[in-house]
Parts: sequence; C-alpha cells; structure tokens
Amino acid sequence: MWEAWREHDAKEIANLTAKNISFINIFGTHLATKADALRDWSGAGCDVKAVSLTDAAATMLSARVGILTFHATADGTCFGQKVGAVWGSSVYVKHGDTWKWSFGINLPAGGEGA
Repeated sequence: MWEAWREHDAKEIANLTAKNISFINIFGTHLATKADALRDWSGAGCDVKAVSLTDAAATMLSARVGILTFHATADGTCFGQKVGAVWGSSVYVKHGDTWKWSFGINLPAGGEGA
C-alpha cells in the first residue's frame, strides 16, 4: 500500500483495498470512502521519494480479519507539510484467498526514537 501511495498508483491501490474502506491520515483528515481515498492517494498532493516500514506486528482477530501495526517513515511532503515518522494501524479483511486493506489510521510518531 505504501509503495502504491508513493507512486500515485490508483490501479494498484484499488487492487489492494476492500470494496468499502476508511482512513484517517497523520494530518487528521478522514477519508470516508474508497473513492475519496483513491482520489487523495493517487493525486498530486504528495511528493514522496522513499518510504520505509519497520516494527510490524500482526494480530489476528478471526480467520478473516487481522490488524497490522507498524512504524513508517516517508521522505517527502504532502500538501506542503513534511511527512515524518508515523505509527500506523491497518485492518485487513480476507476476500477469498486475498487479503485486502480495509481501514487504517496513521499518527505522527513524535518524541524520542521517531
């Protein structure tokens, strides 16, 4: 998802996400629908050169629902604001044999170690 976002690749983002999604970004913006997210993530608002995800941990809630928590960094800007370190949580749902991203929230990772 992060690489598809960095590349503004709406087709790949659409393939990786569930039919109904929702997201809250580090600036507090709520994207309530898949159309909102695709427009935002594939638009020209962000210029990011590199992303990195570390400290990932997965927790299964059921055979078809899991949560992924992680620490991420992005080298770039979104809407004129620097994108720094992020603590994120993403919910994935299983559709057939494929896991799809369904919901996420990213929070700025301030303080030491960020």
